[in-house]
Amino acid sequence: MPRLKVTFYTKNECTLCNLVLDMLRDLREELSFEFYIVDITRSLDAWRLYWDKVPVIEAGEEFLSGRIDESELRGFLLRKT
Repeated sequence: MPRLKVTFYTKNECTLCNLVLDMLRDLREELSFEFYIVDITRSLDAWRLYWDKVPVIEAGEEFLSGRIDESELRGFLLRKT
């Protein structure tokens, strides 16, 4: 079974983004997923979609954004794996 692919939309100097990135790194091996980081300041399409929503986590066709705690993130990822 292929590993879950997660896209993490972020931007520089985003405190919430940094916290969520640390959580993703901590959970990556335990929950067996790959994640890709997209800096929304480098993509006009991503900027238009997420400038006011980062951090944003996309897995499949579902999204999680804003203030995300570890239990919420874990549950979201577990439902996808």
